[in-house]
Amino acid sequence: MIISKTNKTNLRILMISPQFHPIIGGYERAAFRLSTALTNQGCTVTVLTERRKKNWKKNDIINKFQVIRLWCIHKPHLHQLTTLFSFAIFLLSKGQRYHFWHVHQYGLIALLTIILGKCFRKPVVLKLTNSGSQGLEVTCTALPFPKFAKTILRHVDMVVALTQETKQEALKFGIPPDRITLIGNGIDGGLFHPANSHTRLWLRKNNDIQAEGIAIWIGRLRKEKNPEGLLNAWLQAFPRMPKGWKLILVGEGPLLPVLQSFIEQHKLHETVMLVGKQNNVEEWLAMADIYVTTSHNEGLSNTMLEALATGLPVIATKVSGVKENIEQTGAGIVVEIGDMNAIGSAFIQLTQNPNLRKKLGYTGRMIFNQKFTLTKVATSYQEMYKTILSDNKQ
Repeated sequence: MIISKTNKTNLRILMISPQFHPIIGGYERAAFRLSTALTNQGCTVTVLTERRKKNWKKNDIINKFQVIRLWCIHKPHLHQLTTLFSFAIFLLSKGQRYHFWHVHQYGLIALLTIILGKCFRKPVVLKLTNSGSQGLEVTCTALPFPKFAKTILRHVDMVVALTQETKQEALKFGIPPDRITLIGNGIDGGLFHPANSHTRLWLRKNNDIQAEGIAIWIGRLRKEKNPEGLLNAWLQAFPRMPKGWKLILVGEGPLLPVLQSFIEQHKLHETVMLVGKQNNVEEWLAMADIYVTTSHNEGLSNTMLEALATGLPVIATKVSGVKENIEQTGAGIVVEIGDMNAIGSAFIQLTQNPNLRKKLGYTGRMIFNQKFTLTKVATSYQEMYKTILSDNKQ
């Protein structure tokens, strides 16, 4: 591959993210933040995504990077086919403009990108956004012609693993060690930061919340996030907690009626709040005292990293990324997946001990500063990109 000399300020990166703004989810937010950070460091970033609705702009500029939304028919049986067609046309006609094709979602789009990347000698980076039941091996097995798909994916130029668990899964899948790099998601430490007591109280008053303390859970209300288990843990723990604490669940999803019924049945209206989807997550974290996640499966939880940035002690099940970032660092209390009795015990322990909350929260902010600031993450990506270019020149 012949590529002109590239430095920190002129990398041209095509982010291939089928779902992107205005869709807001875990991997979409991570792609958005990375694109912003790389642009701020002087890179030229273009995001290639689907245009699912006619009122979405075909071409957009957000935070100084370009977003190109391609035609697709967002209906069953036509969605994937039309998306593949649009992305293939773009890569064939305009893909040569970029130094890198960086894929943020594995599946058929990743296969298409790697195949065309090999044809045009264009380096492809694949980010592994999840693990376990939603990891690379399971996802690939569900694709048409899984043996062929696995062969293609093993020839990607580089994979980005978010956690040690994801890295081990990539190795087991057959990705060579020299083509795996470990880089976490970046979080805006200016937006997410520890709040003082005055700010915390003001935010609670502004949202009409009266509480001596708040434990907060953020996510989609669906089975793998286990909000039902969370409510069971709260129900058991609350009688042994100091008075005045509330549990707030931020998010929407299919389990909302189930949770509402549980709250009504057990008369938890005064201590549990379902506040729905919120666009100002940073404010909800800032008014909280404890962050809790009860997931059965995760990649690297963005909201958990946001909680670390906010200086909150974390209660977490031992999903991907929790062991090295929470358990081994002492930034929170970690329990086995599905152990809601242990979640309840952690609630009791932390609500009764403000000094412990302060200690764990301080540690969490330190871990964030060491590993997950946008500047550090974007710099790590640039170093990875330049290493790939250097290797391809040899």
